[in-house]
Amino acid sequence: MLRERLASTVSYQEETLSRFDDHLRRISTALFGVGMVVVLLVADSQLVPLQHLNRLALNCLVLTAGISAVAILLFPWRRYNRNLFVVAPLDGLCLIALAVYFSGGWTSPFFPLYSFVAVFCAIYFSAQIATLTVALTVLISLSPQLYAPDTARLAEHLSVRAPTYLALTLVSWYMAREVGRRERLRGDYEHKLQQMQVLKDYFQRASLTDLLTGLYNRRGFEKKLREEFKRARRSEEVGFTVILFDLDNFKQINDEYGHQTGDEGLKIVAEALRLSSRETDVLARYGGEEFTVVLPDTPPRGARIFFQKVREAVSNHSEEQLGFGLRISAGAASFPADAKNPDGLLEAADIALYQAKDKGKDQFVHPSAWGA
Repeated sequence: MLRERLASTVSYQEETLSRFDDHLRRISTALFGVGMVVVLLVADSQLVPLQHLNRLALNCLVLTAGISAVAILLFPWRRYNRNLFVVAPLDGLCLIALAVYFSGGWTSPFFPLYSFVAVFCAIYFSAQIATLTVALTVLISLSPQLYAPDTARLAEHLSVRAPTYLALTLVSWYMAREVGRRERLRGDYEHKLQQMQVLKDYFQRASLTDLLTGLYNRRGFEKKLREEFKRARRSEEVGFTVILFDLDNFKQINDEYGHQTGDEGLKIVAEALRLSSRETDVLARYGGEEFTVVLPDTPPRGARIFFQKVREAVSNHSEEQLGFGLRISAGAASFPADAKNPDGLLEAADIALYQAKDKGKDQFVHPSAWGA
């Protein structure tokens, strides 16, 4: 169980990476959206008067960018290596280069859109891929020189725009790595805290649980008994009953059949208690061959019925699994009739158990039945 709970926390970093990829996918879609708005404003308004402007072509590019954005959102990127997402910025580069071409080349107002690609690649990809994509961005930004040569414009671009792209790339790369480092540290810290809590919960339960039967041990039972006392004192219900069980002739079983058979017998009793109990009942192996049960809101008559069910289950299961029948004795005491505190209640149940043993074992005794 501990391994399973620890294993459930191992996927933390993978889930964090998937969320990071989803965020950047939305960011890239948003950048496409911003670019589309800018191109639409330039193409369909008079805000930026341009001589060489192909409005129809620019509107077609906006439509293409919209299709690309939808494809980015719908494509199952998680099934593939995350570097495949380089398709998105390359698509953006092609659309920007075409927008520059259809809006005047060196005089185009769309050059700042190249910075979107450079910044995004610096944030999203590894240093090697980011370097390649940013270098490709700078090269493509020089494309107006192919169809509208202008040495002065080229010099201005190389001295102002290209260094700006590179500076934005470096700053973005540094900030992304720093933020990522801090997030990883915080995530690792939270992950370790979660693992420590899992271990703490496990060992806390282990300290209250009997390893052989899986029931509460003596410490766990006494803790639950005190809690039941507090609950019963606050309420005005029937009260509760404690039953102390003992597996009859347990030493003889160990001597004759071996300790392994004795352990199997204890497990049979524990399973019979589980099958006969309610969710609110408290079951424990009190020590050796002794078991204790707390039955909330249960009078002595209900405790006797519970004992009969357990005795029958123990007898039937032991005959099937061990080849011989096991017998149990039990003593019970009820709050508030038989004792006003946990120690007194256990003492009364223990005395009743001895009475059951003296009567020939395989018996149930409650203080109200003494002398009958």
